[in-house]
Amino acid sequence: MELTKSLEEYISTIYILEKTNKKIRVTDIATKMLITKPSVNRALKNLREKGYVNFEPYTDITLTDEGREVAQEISKKYDIVKIFLTEILGVSQKTAEIDSLKIKAVISEETEQKLQEFMTKELKIDELKCNHSWENSRCRVCKRPLKNLKGGQTC
Repeated sequence: MELTKSLEEYISTIYILEKTNKKIRVTDIATKMLITKPSVNRALKNLREKGYVNFEPYTDITLTDEGREVAQEISKKYDIVKIFLTEILGVSQKTAEIDSLKIKAVISEETEQKLQEFMTKELKIDELKCNHSWENSRCRVCKRPLKNLKGGQTC
């Protein structure tokens, strides 16, 4: 089901909040996105109808399994772009974070796939015996940045 970029941002925000908050309310989303609570309520009703969130007024908000899958794809897109900007181009973390948010909103699936293939080849991630993570560009085990690990290297 096709989502607008705006609704993708809501899903992404809920996903981020789920990682940091035990309970998510409309106010939390409005504060994080710098928008009004009525706007959040309209979006949540739309997302509920599409099957991406569990939401009733005045209750906690959670992503459905399908919503979580979409959120993980959005997050992966952001991570791939951010890693490319920092690890390949040498852009500062702060600039890469800002630019990644913008780029992930407009990048096509084809470009994302090609970028991921390039990154995998360039950083030799597929050859690492390390437990790499697209999400934070570090090994989940040894925590070293991917750029410091070479193909076939272990922790």
